[in-house]
Amino acid sequence: MYSPSLLLLFTPLYLWASVQSVIMSQLILVVNRCVANIFLALFFLFTGINAVFQYLLVFTDFRLTHPEYVFVSDAIGLCYGPVLYLYYRYLLREHFCLRDLFHFVPATLFLAYFFLYELGYAGPFQYENYIDQPQHVAVLCAIMLSNLVYLSLCLFSIRERKSGRRNHEFRLITLLDFLIGALLLKSIFNIFVFGFHSILGTEIMDIVRTAKDTVFIGTNLVIITGAQLFFMRYPEVLNRDWFENTATTAEASAQSVNDDEELRAPTTVFASPKQPAPVASAPAPAQSSPTETTTSTQRPQIPDAQAQACIEKLNRLLDEKRMFLNAELSEKDLAEALGVPSYYLSKVLNQHVGKRFNEYINERRVAEAQRLLTSKDTANRTMFAISLDSGFKSESVFYTNFKKFTGCTPRAYKLQHTATKG
Repeated sequence: MYSPSLLLLFTPLYLWASVQSVIMSQLILVVNRCVANIFLALFFLFTGINAVFQYLLVFTDFRLTHPEYVFVSDAIGLCYGPVLYLYYRYLLREHFCLRDLFHFVPATLFLAYFFLYELGYAGPFQYENYIDQPQHVAVLCAIMLSNLVYLSLCLFSIRERKSGRRNHEFRLITLLDFLIGALLLKSIFNIFVFGFHSILGTEIMDIVRTAKDTVFIGTNLVIITGAQLFFMRYPEVLNRDWFENTATTAEASAQSVNDDEELRAPTTVFASPKQPAPVASAPAPAQSSPTETTTSTQRPQIPDAQAQACIEKLNRLLDEKRMFLNAELSEKDLAEALGVPSYYLSKVLNQHVGKRFNEYINERRVAEAQRLLTSKDTANRTMFAISLDSGFKSESVFYTNFKKFTGCTPRAYKLQHTATKG
């Protein structure tokens, strides 16, 4: 048993961690009950339940009165990795697949072993006959191995997508990195704990147990507190409909700005009809009209033949290398690939295409998104995955630009195409 001072310190921490985890799991489902959020809610629910049973088994006499409940923490430990991995998978895929339940086979096999052998065949179950025994050590090693395997799968998939599309600003990926990092830290530390225990035996068991419990509650508090702050800062990562509302609001705001500019245009751009035409020998700069200033500073046009050759080379480059899928593509990068100065590319797009660089590239990305939304191969992909694969830097930017160029949201476009095809 721990000393009263440590018990007084750990009790409120465990209580706060368990209550906050359960509350977060319920709030996530209230915001949006999509498949990905169900697995995210399970992650926090398991964290809360695990904290409760860990506290009861370590700091109270619960392990003596109800020793059979020791299986809860071990079963949850085998579920952490699959839940986190499936959360990432369902960020990219919409519909639930039954074969994904096979990821929980190790946890199911452990429960079958525990109930059939430990509680049934082996006779009356006692805490001392299981904890720190070879069978329990084997289960804990399986938990660590499971966590490391699934965390490695998550990290590999995330890094592969980042290197392919260089989408560093996806907030959901940032959340995953955070959760994965905390669990990876816990798994690595548990490996060191078992290493010390195996080498030094029971001589430092009190120190090892204290360190293990400190890291356990510490990582749980980091996960819960960090996730709460993250959700408060970016609530849109839970509510997928938020992006459609953002796109509608942004479009209305942009339209309002354009209307205001059109209303102000006659008084700020055009000269008065009675004012004489500007001449080169104007007596003073103060007497020159806005029209004169615009004409005198206007840059010469690029010849049509040169501009057309540049545009053809640009389209061929984008079609072959698909550089617009790079979320961090800049005008300078594209100009270097074309072999022309950045200002030259800007003038060609402005004067001969009538679009700014961002508008031209985002139109390409929207066309790619339209192709993905109507393809059979991507029918089960989420809007997050479509935005990622189309080259957009964030999902909100994807929704805003898609509605700007097509007049509807990506989800509405997909439904319209499905209905037409049907």
